[in-house]
Amino acid sequence: MKISEVSKISGISISALRYYEKQNAIRNIKRDEQGLRDYSDDDLKWIAFLSAMKNSRLTLSEIMEYANLYYTKNEDFRERLAVTKRCREKLANELQELQESISFLDKKIAFYEKKIREQEDSIQK
Repeated sequence: MKISEVSKISGISISALRYYEKQNAIRNIKRDEQGLRDYSDDDLKWIAFLSAMKNSRLTLSEIMEYANLYYTKNEDFRERLAVTKRCREKLANELQELQESISFLDKKIAFYEKKIREQEDSIQK
C-alpha cells in the first residue's frame, strides 16, 4: 500500500506517518522499485495500534518504549503489559476528571435553569 492509502485508512496524515518513521516509531517499511514506501498489512496494523496509543494520550517517549519492544520482537509480554496498563491508567484518570467536570457543569446548568424558571414565574405573577 502506498502512503496515501495508509493515510486514508488510518486517518493519520502523510506528514505524521513520515514523522513517526523519522522518530523510529514506524520501522522497516519496504520500498518499491521507484523507492516509494510500500506498506504491508502488518505495517497497517502497527500504525492502527500507534494511533490508538496516541489517542490514549501516551507521550512519544512512551510510544517509543513500546515500539522498541515490538520491533526487537521482545517476547517478554510483562513489559508490553506494563506500558499498556500505564496507558489505561492515564485514560481512566482523565475520564474521572472529565466526569467530575461534567458533574460540576450539570449542577451549574440545573442552578441556572432553576433561576430562569423562578424569574419567569415571578414575571407571570
